[in-house]
Amino acid sequence: MFEAAYAPAAGIGDIKENDPMLSRKWLQTYFRKVARTSLLGGCVTALGIPVSALAFQDLPEFQQAGEEAKSDGLIRDDLGRIAFIVELRGDSAKGFSSNFASDKRFQTYQKGEAVNLVRSMESQYRLEATSMTSWSSTSFTAFLDDRQFDRLSRDARVVQILPDVAMTFSADSTAVWSDSAATLAAPPNALWNTLVSQSSEMQAWGKRAINQSTTSSSGSAIVYVVDAGVGQHVDLNVVQWVNAVDHTNDCGTRAGVAPPLAACTAAKLKKLVGCYTHATAVAGIVGAKSNGTGVVGIDPGAKIVSVSILDPAAYPNTPSSSCVNLPTASGATIQASRVKTALDWVASDIAANIHTGRPSVVNLSLNWVTPSQWPASGIAAVKADMAALGSSTPGAFVVQSAGNQYANACTYSYGPASASDGVMVVGAINNHGQPVVPLHGAPGFWRELVGFGHEMGSNYGACVEAWAPGDAVFTTAAPVTSQQGDVVYSTYAYGAGTSFAAPHVAGLAAYLIETRALTSPSQVEQNVRGTLFDLGSLDPGGAAIKIPTLNPIVGSAPRNTPYAEFVLANRCIWPNFATGTPPAGCRVLSATQDPSFITGVARNFGSLSMAGQTNVWASFDSYGTGAYSCKVQILDALGTPRTLYTGKQYYDPASLFRANTYAASADCPSASGVVGN
Repeated sequence: MFEAAYAPAAGIGDIKENDPMLSRKWLQTYFRKVARTSLLGGCVTALGIPVSALAFQDLPEFQQAGEEAKSDGLIRDDLGRIAFIVELRGDSAKGFSSNFASDKRFQTYQKGEAVNLVRSMESQYRLEATSMTSWSSTSFTAFLDDRQFDRLSRDARVVQILPDVAMTFSADSTAVWSDSAATLAAPPNALWNTLVSQSSEMQAWGKRAINQSTTSSSGSAIVYVVDAGVGQHVDLNVVQWVNAVDHTNDCGTRAGVAPPLAACTAAKLKKLVGCYTHATAVAGIVGAKSNGTGVVGIDPGAKIVSVSILDPAAYPNTPSSSCVNLPTASGATIQASRVKTALDWVASDIAANIHTGRPSVVNLSLNWVTPSQWPASGIAAVKADMAALGSSTPGAFVVQSAGNQYANACTYSYGPASASDGVMVVGAINNHGQPVVPLHGAPGFWRELVGFGHEMGSNYGACVEAWAPGDAVFTTAAPVTSQQGDVVYSTYAYGAGTSFAAPHVAGLAAYLIETRALTSPSQVEQNVRGTLFDLGSLDPGGAAIKIPTLNPIVGSAPRNTPYAEFVLANRCIWPNFATGTPPAGCRVLSATQDPSFITGVARNFGSLSMAGQTNVWASFDSYGTGAYSCKVQILDALGTPRTLYTGKQYYDPASLFRANTYAASADCPSASGVVGN
């Protein structure tokens, strides 16, 4: 990469046009001449770059057709021509008509005079612009050969010609853990909310944090997923489907069950699989198979028993429904009695069919939301059933999510905490080893399949006994609210929330049961607690963040790092840490909506379209432990950084970000964003 700026200068017209190294030599000559003047020195000094840093001898040659692509960051077409951004004088379009027919290259919001100027130059220089700008500056981008470059450089309307270098989101190089392989949904695509395929097998960052080396389950432990109903998936080992409300259609392949299970049919599965793919995602974290495709669970291939708490007869379900819907009637809720019924069935199944003498595991990725929905009496009754499973022999170790309200977990989950009750409540961390919190005032849980529901952040406090990965966790999934009972899926997605933290601990517990001589839920809990590893980070209440892991961080490798985000907008936005009063019509960032779903706003790793606007509102927020600071940086089209601010939070309603710039933070690289045209 090189820092290139062109302005017409005297004494450089003696380069021969038939010289095969025309552009290279021309640029070298130009830079050497201009570097002796204050012009170039002033420009690069303003950007914090010494003139001596310019590598005149290493300027890239124009690639000839058929050559291999060079790793110099330049963009080339099939003919070897390099893409350049041609900046034009602001008054160059004067006199051109404002009327034009728009197309993919020339959008309706562009200034007509500038469009017609570019079209005129296309004809004059026999080139084709691939894009243009007309508001922040007048420019166009095109692939140029040597002759076109030279002729354009002599055009008085041209201010400078810059290579259109490839720009990507900065790698989150300070993350403590990362996925073992790229996915179609993660950056640089940043399609967190998309259902995708994954042909090559990968370990999600949560697997690498909790139990990286285990490749298969012995199958001697059962994990009951009490949820909406797990779907059929090529990566899951579901041995039994049960509906806790109506057992008419229970089925599966699980051996040793009395009476023997009926074989599953399409008709039965439509009454057992939830339309909401939440349970399928949970099950994948517990035990996705190691089969050469997709993802690998914490206890790969673990036996899953799906226990649905949904009523297949409740509205809007009908006899012809292809899955079991969540209740949607006025005032409908998932009642405490449904959960009690499910836990009661689990207890009876353990008593009747678990003959190994080993405990089982129950994953409960659901929480009571408000007393109006779950009266205190109902909550107490569910807690009692959880405690009964955890205290019986062989019983079941019960793992529950802490909840996503960014509040005291004791209000929304089991408690009080005990080290030997066989019940554990789990909060959610991100891959920086930090609790998931609402930066900017916006939902902290947002890097996930659309429809999972973006929520504030992980609950915390005395009732949280362990923390586990719960942000941007890649797992098995189907269409989020239209998962069909009679379809076998092979798709994946990201999930976020304490719902996805709990199954990491459930999978680890299943593995410990399979590999150690454990005979009670209390022993399971003690063994899980024995693997707790202090990350050195703190929850919002000041309590230590500890994760259960079989591969703790060793040596001088960081146990936690700050996590940061950008929100960029072409309209007025107002983060929760801004001082003063928001202007009229300004969008206050809050838990009610993820900023990336608001028109004219882009959240971390997103790309903001200027859409004819000329100002960018920029918000930067971070969370970390102890003394730290982040540089808020703007990068130009060449990737040249300029530091705007150093600290933990930054808000600017009139930022220097403009079209074709890039928001980054070298020391907090989880924060990134692109401003397009």
